[in-house]
Amino acid sequence: MATYTAAIWHLGTTLATMKAEMALHQEGPIRIRPNHHAIVVFDEMMTKFFKEYTAIMRAYPRESAWPPGIDFPDLGEIRRYHRFLLYQLPPAAGEFFRHIGGDPHVHRLNCGCTRTARLFIAGRIAWLEKRRSEGRELYPTEGRYANPLTDQLALYHALSDDTKWLADFAIPVPLELQYLMIQAFDLHRVLGRLDDRIDRMEAEAVEEVTTECTKEAMASEDTACDICTYAFGPEFSDENMTEPAAKISCGHIFGKQCLQTWFASHNTCPKCRSFAFPTETLLSPALLAPHAQKQEIEHEFRELDTEIDGYFLSTPMHTYGSRMEDMLDIVGGLIEEVLSIEHELDRH
Repeated sequence: MATYTAAIWHLGTTLATMKAEMALHQEGPIRIRPNHHAIVVFDEMMTKFFKEYTAIMRAYPRESAWPPGIDFPDLGEIRRYHRFLLYQLPPAAGEFFRHIGGDPHVHRLNCGCTRTARLFIAGRIAWLEKRRSEGRELYPTEGRYANPLTDQLALYHALSDDTKWLADFAIPVPLELQYLMIQAFDLHRVLGRLDDRIDRMEAEAVEEVTTECTKEAMASEDTACDICTYAFGPEFSDENMTEPAAKISCGHIFGKQCLQTWFASHNTCPKCRSFAFPTETLLSPALLAPHAQKQEIEHEFRELDTEIDGYFLSTPMHTYGSRMEDMLDIVGGLIEEVLSIEHELDRH
């Protein structure tokens, strides 16, 4: 522990040096405008800090596990200042990255929201890399990102050598990519929440959108429901742990009781997420407009998939241009649209 403490102390001194350098250009009666040399020196100090950070995270995984990662109160401010400086140099000269501001989400390298968003993106990339290795279409219309991995260790082993950094929390993420991860995950999260609210059906309607197939299921290799693990049987019985089987249009089979519960808040297959029935045919008139709006937002989000994933399939860049700014504005606007729909639903 003493060695870990000493390593953290040394890391803190590097940060203090950067803090003093930053103050030289930002505070006091005489402010010194950073020239090319000063920017390069600050960038080198930041690179040194991140290398030490990675080394400590890997050398002391237990000590740095909680709170997540290693953090310092001034780190967020210094990271933002560092990115500001980099945008003073070619090729990004004059392109101030306005999204790098006081957003509390990106103050820390390894806060919970960042880790969750990072695993979300890692799951997408691992899914794409697997399909690419199998020679399959990367962006199918149906089933895109179906059943992605979510476990950090599993993701690390599944990702290619070029993208393993996504699941390696010891490697800091550039501030722009961290912001993009969080924005993309937030849009995914609020859309899922809206889905759970809109995609409703009456419980007895399960019989209208499935096919009874108990005999077929009992004779197959998979003789139990993947949701509750009850064996397929002619009657529902908690004592015997059996329930009738029902097949969805995609071909997947589950227990009828489980599907009845699932379809109370979803209109997709629990396994492949393909649509089990057209939601709009079962919605109340008051929900038709919000549902149509949600579908349009989902379509716009899907149109950005290739571009979003491209940032993470490529080697992290030193700086990012105005196109990422525009894309972040679009994603942020879509999040606001979803929140607005939820607000309208709250009023009724």
